[in-house]
Amino acid sequence: MTTEIGPQIGSQAADFSLLNDQKQTIALNQLPATKGLLLAFIHGTWCSACVQTLFRLRQYEKMYLKEGFSVVAIAIDSPSALNIFRRSAQPVLGFPLLSDETETVHQNYGLYHIGAYLIIDHNLTIRGRFLDEKHQGWPGHFRIMEVMQAI
Repeated sequence: MTTEIGPQIGSQAADFSLLNDQKQTIALNQLPATKGLLLAFIHGTWCSACVQTLFRLRQYEKMYLKEGFSVVAIAIDSPSALNIFRRSAQPVLGFPLLSDETETVHQNYGLYHIGAYLIIDHNLTIRGRFLDEKHQGWPGHFRIMEVMQAI
């Protein structure tokens, strides 16, 4: 994995506003977080590896919430496609699905066509990053938890 790709640890998270699956505009600073956020950048619900990521996030979301971190997924799907996915997902996804249909946020974060998991603290500083350039890997729950617990 290339370290120059994407935002670096210690940098400020780029602000954004995106539509969620209900077509409501959500800004980065509006996302709920006690200690921070786990932002998952994915391609979309048509990508099997991305769908697996969403289901893994659902599986561990309660543990992340216990650590004070909310989960948010950002996909290049339309809000309507995300809404269809949310309605069909069983069990239900509890975290926000945000649409970056124009890929502007992915590009602003330097994550064009790259999956990533960014751990952002309550000051919007990037404290952890796991890049998945080929959308084939999951950093693992324990690696994510280590970063969260260190904050």
